[in-house]
Amino acid sequence: MTPHRSNGRGSLIIDRRFPAPIGRLRVATKLSDPAEVAVFLDTMLPACEQQNIREDVLRAIQRRQVSVKQALAMWRENRLHELASAAHLDLLHAALSAYARDRKAEDEEDSEHLRKMRTTANHLKRLVPRYRVTDMKTVLPILKAAMAPSTYNQTRAHLQAFARDVHGKSSKPYEAVRDSRRKRMTKRVKGRPYGLPEVRRAVEKMAAAEAAMLWTLCTTGMMPEEYWEDGRCRWELQADRIAVHGTKREARDREVPIILPPFRPVLSQRKFAKRLKALFGPTALLYDTRRTFARWMAEARLITVNRKAYLGHSKTITQLYEMGEVEGQLEGDSQTMRSYLGLDTTPTRPLAVVDGGAER
Repeated sequence: MTPHRSNGRGSLIIDRRFPAPIGRLRVATKLSDPAEVAVFLDTMLPACEQQNIREDVLRAIQRRQVSVKQALAMWRENRLHELASAAHLDLLHAALSAYARDRKAEDEEDSEHLRKMRTTANHLKRLVPRYRVTDMKTVLPILKAAMAPSTYNQTRAHLQAFARDVHGKSSKPYEAVRDSRRKRMTKRVKGRPYGLPEVRRAVEKMAAAEAAMLWTLCTTGMMPEEYWEDGRCRWELQADRIAVHGTKREARDREVPIILPPFRPVLSQRKFAKRLKALFGPTALLYDTRRTFARWMAEARLITVNRKAYLGHSKTITQLYEMGEVEGQLEGDSQTMRSYLGLDTTPTRPLAVVDGGAER
């Protein structure tokens, strides 16, 4: 139905398909009165068609050069001819940024996908600041040469979505992205788990806060985005467990026993990753701490179903029947892991550390 409000809130949204080359037009109108939207659809657009400027107006709205509200005001002031000469003049980075911003307004939610799209717009602003949407075919080889494979492939996906939704599948920008090839991924460095003696030697060379971060990662199995709480990922210390809220799949929402007092990060991901490389070698990865947690649980002889639950891995049908926390499970596994680490198995009161390293 159009017009409508996303989740019953915000400005009215138009979602209609027009003949090529416009295609689908889905935008937040910036209007709250359905009568005004009806004027735009039923009166203004037919008038524009008679003047042979409807396509230019729709393109300008599609590219977020103007909102429906602004176009309606310009029509009433007899200024729509100003849009006809500006149809293809958007800078690429500005157009992508506006597209992401409008998507956020439509969805009323700042998803991880849209945050990454804004990061892509920043990359474009840095690498190809003066190129326009119509230069898409020229821009792609420049980006491909300058970006790492994963970054380029993500940028290409964002540009393809932008070109499809804003310009349509028959447009030259979309065809340029569609006909381009993804960048082949280089062979990924394989990680490895760390042995307990190896970690103990490493923490002796680290500052107290850095060592606490390493122990937290190695005894919780949190992925980097979970520990540093990127996007929607979160973790919290509860009375007898650590609750981890991931986003990759349903199983990523999990609870982990408290083996050591968890410590919130005081270094950025990049700085801590460099620190690990200095201590464990140039191939060391942040993800290795998760492999370490898995290895230590196996060496401590925790049962498989519990290990999978603490890592947030998917389960077999048999394990689904075995799933479910039993009384004393978390405390028992905590004591088993503390014994493996050579620590006192007596439960201790956890210490929470806020961002910045201040104890509380």
